[in-house]
Amino acid sequence: MKSKFVLGSIVLIIYLVFAGSGCSAAKREFRKADDKIFTRYGNFELVRKNNDLYLQKPDGSNAIRMTFTPNFKESHAFIRSTSGYLIYSVEKNPAKPPKYYIQSMEIGIKSRKRLTEKEFNRYLLER
Repeated sequence: MKSKFVLGSIVLIIYLVFAGSGCSAAKREFRKADDKIFTRYGNFELVRKNNDLYLQKPDGSNAIRMTFTPNFKESHAFIRSTSGYLIYSVEKNPAKPPKYYIQSMEIGIKSRKRLTEKEFNRYLLER
């Protein structure tokens, strides 16, 4: 009788472990259609949510908002790992060419600087 109880407990624990790991995977599946993962940075992902860039864990936790332009859509984003800069383009009007920016990854520092298309492409190739 005792061995059946122990075996049942082990099966229950295994089930809970696998069910719990499936929940975090399910959370990732329910992203909005517009959400996009650009790149990984250590244990984090650089994602676009609601037209802004966020650095967050793969399960969506610990999200840090990196840009504050919800009216404009950031795209082609990446992190230059050698310098720790976030580089991205902003599409304000689909009929016009995008604008390119570079900014520090340090939280609280507003260091966004405009780039030319040539500078953006050079950073893109160097990453």
